[in-house]
Amino acid sequence: MGEQNLPQVFRSFGIKRAISTLRTGLVILGGMKGKQSVLNERALAGLADHLAAIDSPETISTLFEELLTPSERRDLALRWRLMEQLVQGVPQRRIAANLGVSLCKITRGSSVLKQPGSVCRKLLGVPENENRPDQN
Repeated sequence: MGEQNLPQVFRSFGIKRAISTLRTGLVILGGMKGKQSVLNERALAGLADHLAAIDSPETISTLFEELLTPSERRDLALRWRLMEQLVQGVPQRRIAANLGVSLCKITRGSSVLKQPGSVCRKLLGVPENENRPDQN
């Protein structure tokens, strides 16, 4: 890639200095958590790329079976079910009782649904202009 394709801030910095600055930024961003955190973020980004390339629910289900333990798959399914119930307007305490999950997990799900541009919001069909009321 030539320098002309780089964002202006990189062109004005120079490629070597920009790369060095980016590396430093990654270390600072992950620095409190350490090098392992940066490596984990890279691995998750790579996994996201692969997931985006999958075009069948069956393949994604198989991937989940290969990568996740039954307990991890159960936890993922529970998180998704609580999000669905929040969208349906089920009170948080009832969700906790129905699914046997903590109010903290439900509060997190509620917070995600309140975020404009949330992927979960889009996947669950919540319109961007609709505010999700707290259901206590």
